[in-house]
Amino acid sequence: MEYGKSSAYGLQEQWMAFRSLELQKQKLQIQVQKLELEKKRFKWRRTNWNQDKDLDKMRLENECMKLANERLAFELGTRK
Repeated sequence: MEYGKSSAYGLQEQWMAFRSLELQKQKLQIQVQKLELEKKRFKWRRTNWNQDKDLDKMRLENECMKLANERLAFELGTRK
């Protein structure tokens, strides 16, 4: 009977060790997924920042053209 108890205890220890390794593997997989998501987020932020910068440049260009058009319209209006 003593042998059966120690054998069961050994199996339980093996199962616990195996389960611990499985959980560590799962944890590493989650960390890899987290890093991939962070990488995608930073790439998106960089792209988004560049797009915002381009839009701001276009807004300024449009404002300059609008002011130039208003100046020309004013000059044409004063010539009459």
